[in-house]
Amino acid sequence: RPHTTHHAHAHVGPRQPTHGAHMHTYARARRQAGQAADRLMLLSTGSRRARAKATAMAMAGRCMSSSVAADYEFRSIAVQGTDGNDATSTLRKWLDERPVSPDALFFFTHAVEDDHRIATGLSQHIPECKILGVNSGWGVIGNNEELENKEAVTALAAYIPGVKVLAFESDDLLGAPQLEGEAEWADFITRTPKNSPDAILFAGTTGFNESYLRIMDNMLPHGTKLGGLVDGHMFLGDEGKQTGSVGLLFDGPIHIEPMVCQGCMPLSEERFKVSASFNSFITELDGRPPLEVLLPFLEEHSRDPKGHLFGGLTVDASAIRENNEDIVRPSPSFLVRHIMQLSNEGVALAVEPNYLEENTEFSLQLLNRETAMVEIGLALKERERPLGAMMFPCSGRGSNLYGRPGVETDLLRAKWGADLATAGYFAAGEIGPVGFKTYIHAFTTSFALFRHRGSNP
Repeated sequence: RPHTTHHAHAHVGPRQPTHGAHMHTYARARRQAGQAADRLMLLSTGSRRARAKATAMAMAGRCMSSSVAADYEFRSIAVQGTDGNDATSTLRKWLDERPVSPDALFFFTHAVEDDHRIATGLSQHIPECKILGVNSGWGVIGNNEELENKEAVTALAAYIPGVKVLAFESDDLLGAPQLEGEAEWADFITRTPKNSPDAILFAGTTGFNESYLRIMDNMLPHGTKLGGLVDGHMFLGDEGKQTGSVGLLFDGPIHIEPMVCQGCMPLSEERFKVSASFNSFITELDGRPPLEVLLPFLEEHSRDPKGHLFGGLTVDASAIRENNEDIVRPSPSFLVRHIMQLSNEGVALAVEPNYLEENTEFSLQLLNRETAMVEIGLALKERERPLGAMMFPCSGRGSNLYGRPGVETDLLRAKWGADLATAGYFAAGEIGPVGFKTYIHAFTTSFALFRHRGSNP
């Protein structure tokens, strides 16, 4: 079947020349010794050597800046079509355009035949690389393009020498996930905000709740956790699973900045103190029954409804001090949640039991396509272009929210250019931090922005 292929890549800084055809040996040597590539003379035989030689000759004949590549490089690709064999072949050829294997690879599929074959083919082709994959029931994202309900495979490859990438997984979500090799979570619990690893994680919808994210917050108290829930298969290497979780930990001179966009704006400037509550049920706002406080705003909204109403709760996003410096995690100032019940008895919100604390403030939040676009636009305005990006939008966004596909990737392209390496998938729930806790969201897009650690957002 015909396939359509698109590429994007991003470079930062100079890269030393390379001499080698055997990408697997090279990648292993690069991580173990960290030596300059031009000091490695690697030997290989057979078809891999011939393929690498042909690739090098083809690259030499092109007029492109990648002849001098980067210390850190992110590349993305989108392949449209239903045949898993063809997609795997295209991805392998794309990977062979570089003489080294990536350190991490994410791939995302929708309506592609035998996605297990893709996971196996990639794992065999680049065995040194840590691979995560997701099969989405709604669509995928690649090269700043949202492919809703289209047969496609997208991928993001990260070439990040000097960064230790560790895989982890959990089968039951009841405790800390298992780290690969001899690594232990105790090695990271005491890290500071300036050197804590960050994580990308995916989890099955069955049996998942936010208690697992509380575990991850305890294991990585200062690390970013981003990702999404999966209604199909997840892959760690060539291993597929539908329940539990899989993830990659990035430990080194790279940071994953969160940009969590919940799509809402306050309906008014009014905020009300939660003066009495029980579990996730608010029984008093400013010392009065919640319905009495909120009724004027609800009546005004009902006369001219402009979107969907949600509840917003302020979070503790105050600065913490580390080595005599203030460190503030960039995130929204409020957590948006579904209003499950609004009656004379109170307001029930979809939050964890006992989340509501003293001095928490409640506000009504409005969600529509304009508020969602404004929020993303404001978030982008504050940030410089990253090395690469992943995005995990809710399946209820995209054309379901905006009336057409591609609105959010259009905003990224307008801000950071069409060549920003980007990939992701439409999720069954979006994982990302608000304040210093990690949550599962709805109607949200969680962005993961890869940066040199210490660079300005």
